[in-house]
Amino acid sequence: MKVQLTTTTTSSRAKDFAEWYSGTNGANASDTKLSSKAGSTAKQTENTTKLENARNKLAVLTTKHEAAKTAKALVETQILNGTEQIADMQASIKARTGAGQTLVLGGELAELATKRKADWDFYGVALTGKKAKDTAARVAAEAAVAVGTSTTSSGGVVTWASEGALKKDEREKKEAWVAAQKATKDARTAVGTQVDSTGASTLAKLRLAVTTATSEWDTQQTELDKAIKAVADAEAALLSAQKALASTIVSCQTKAFDKYKATLDAAISARNKKLADIETLLKGQTTPAPGTIGARCEKALSNGTFRKPRDEFGGCGKGNCCGAARVWMNVGTETTEDIAWRTIETCQKADAKTYNYQPPRAPLATTMPTVKSVDFACIEGAKTLAAAASAVAAAVYMLA
Repeated sequence: MKVQLTTTTTSSRAKDFAEWYSGTNGANASDTKLSSKAGSTAKQTENTTKLENARNKLAVLTTKHEAAKTAKALVETQILNGTEQIADMQASIKARTGAGQTLVLGGELAELATKRKADWDFYGVALTGKKAKDTAARVAAEAAVAVGTSTTSSGGVVTWASEGALKKDEREKKEAWVAAQKATKDARTAVGTQVDSTGASTLAKLRLAVTTATSEWDTQQTELDKAIKAVADAEAALLSAQKALASTIVSCQTKAFDKYKATLDAAISARNKKLADIETLLKGQTTPAPGTIGARCEKALSNGTFRKPRDEFGGCGKGNCCGAARVWMNVGTETTEDIAWRTIETCQKADAKTYNYQPPRAPLATTMPTVKSVDFACIEGAKTLAAAASAVAAAVYMLA
């Protein structure tokens, strides 16, 4: 590029331009330098183009120079990286040393190579290695899919030789499929022969009967569906009625229980009141002291204890006596009066002829019954008293 721009170098673009310029405007220009104006203009255009090309080439060379510098720096970096990689590679391919307890593992690639060699040794063992087993399996598979050859005897019997098991199974299934296709086609042909458009064949009549029966079936099915719906509706109505009945029963039972509870509460309250009134009534009663007028004077049986006999006044004090009064009454559920009696022994005046008997209070009665006046007579001696008691007991037993 520098040469092309020098005006003193022979055939340089700068020298040609200078000569052209001198030949055009000066008197000493040679004829070979295109002294004509047209020639000078053409030469000028040519030289201008060359100059631009030279400048472009200079720019390209400058770019390439910069790229070369960048490439040089990159190569230097790659050399450094390569050196480090070589060191790493040497470390990774370092073989292991020692064995057993003194084993020192080698580099990563060396260990991988050792493992791969062990895998290869396992893979490449004759007869029992994986390669041998895979080879045997491949041979067996190839034998199983062997096509084989067929021969046909004069009687039309086909025999096969050297045919693999899988290939034989495939051939037989294919032959069965072809036979089934043929049987289906023959059956369709037979059906087509039996069925005609006039309905004269038996099969056509049967088909018409099936169509008719199907219509009737559909009609009956519709009726059945209606009946099923009616049953379902009735069941739903029954369920609703059962629920309503259950609700009504529960409501009725609740009301009845509430009424019963109210009645029970009222009865309990009334009973409690009666019990309180009875307690007040009983507390107001006075019981005569033993041996006084109105006190009971029955002598209990001795049961062999030989109780002392009563004195001449029957244990009722001087001027009094222990007498007996017969009180008539009904028994159990009988309503007839004077059906039975009980004997009451009580202390009274010796000359008393009657005794005011207080009947027992009925259950839950809040008042005492009206006092009855009954006949009374003094008992003469203990023997008479015992005989009377025995007679009363016997009479009550017989009437029980």
